[in-house]
Amino acid sequence: MSKQGKVYLTLTSILLAAILAAWLLCAVFLRGSPWRRETAVYCQVGDGLTVSGFVVREEAVLLCSAAEVSYTAAEGAWVGSGQIVAYSCDDAQTAARLEELRQLEERRQQLCDAWTGAAEGSVSDLLFDLSRAAEGQALSALPEISAELTPLILQDSLTGRDEDRVLARLAELDGQIDLLQAQTAQALPVAVGSAGYFSREADGLEAVLTPEALKNLTAAELTKLDEQAFLPAHTAGRLIFGQSWYFAAAVPSDKLDGHREGEQVTLRLQRQDFPARIERIGPPEGEVRLLVLSISSGLRDLTALRELTAQVIFRTWEGLRIPAEAVYVSDGETGVYVVSGARAKWKEVEILWDSGAFLVVSDGGSLRAGDAVLLTDEPVSDGDVLP
Repeated sequence: MSKQGKVYLTLTSILLAAILAAWLLCAVFLRGSPWRRETAVYCQVGDGLTVSGFVVREEAVLLCSAAEVSYTAAEGAWVGSGQIVAYSCDDAQTAARLEELRQLEERRQQLCDAWTGAAEGSVSDLLFDLSRAAEGQALSALPEISAELTPLILQDSLTGRDEDRVLARLAELDGQIDLLQAQTAQALPVAVGSAGYFSREADGLEAVLTPEALKNLTAAELTKLDEQAFLPAHTAGRLIFGQSWYFAAAVPSDKLDGHREGEQVTLRLQRQDFPARIERIGPPEGEVRLLVLSISSGLRDLTALRELTAQVIFRTWEGLRIPAEAVYVSDGETGVYVVSGARAKWKEVEILWDSGAFLVVSDGGSLRAGDAVLLTDEPVSDGDVLP
């Protein structure tokens, strides 16, 4: 072979090698590695649905004699029999003066508690309670916590040198209070006849949407409640009795398949979870059925609400989330392969919930959160050395 031919052969060999290397590189990038890894992570999933429904309680409308009302009780407050919750006023000016009077009396009491050392509690604890109540949207608790916090902050800042200033401020408040009391003497008190939770809201459904009515209520009737609402001309809110309440909603019939009365579920409202019991499942009405849940906690934070959207969670699962394709069945056992050092290791699992794309499996066995689960189309066995 001539020298020129050897040069051409060498160049051709180099070119073919370069083409082969480029093809292999593209194949790797386009196809990806046949050995992938996914981390098993802890998760909680629920089987349920989102519905629009009504809060149902044992309650009564509070009547008053005029259109203008000034409240002395906070929303959601527990009030005793005979307690004054509001004042009925002939005009808006009187109502505004009564609200100013209430605020001044509260400030005077807070200043007295701070000066005499009567304020009890911990500022840090109350700040924590305030933050937790705000985060959980327990709005009815915020005014009460704030009222306890203010005298404690004042108490920490006052010293014996502040006596003259405190006494002068108390005398000033007394003068303002006396004047406002004289100007609002004609306002009529609104007192409750029995103990219960007070709400400033009333919607005319208090006598229609009752626990007793739920025994025979239909899904069709639930959607027409507004037609039955009747609210008297002058009201001062409503009084709610007991500790239990209900949630009623029209639910797609197929969503209730397999569920029964007496079953324990979870009702999620405004980021709060309430243990609930299926009180009643109504007969099919077209494509829907009436679902009634009974709940025995959290009533205080829901006194102002009536119609709202909630989640009904029938069942929850806690475990490890892994891709469905990572699961194998070998010799009648279900499991996955995880990375252990440089080898594949078999770990048996129990499937708790299947979404199609991913699974939730038990985390009480050998599989742990953080394990690297293998996903591959290649044959794999326990103890195989990983590439």
